[in-house]
Amino acid sequence: MMAMSLDKLPCSYSCIALFSSEEKGRLFVPNAEEKRCAIISSKTGKLADVDVDVVKTAVQQEFAGSLVLV
Repeated sequence: MMAMSLDKLPCSYSCIALFSSEEKGRLFVPNAEEKRCAIISSKTGKLADVDVDVVKTAVQQEFAGSLVLV
């Protein structure tokens, strides 16, 4: 799965995984789409540069109505 943008997030998934690159995401979570796992990767190769808005949207979609402590 490629680096996700806000409009590409799946509607329902069972996990959210953050990686510094798409390659690492595919390596650690093979068949992510089948496993309903959203892989969010950085465009720069640094985990610190992951798009925070994409992560927020993913968490809001996954845990809508639930208490989430970050």
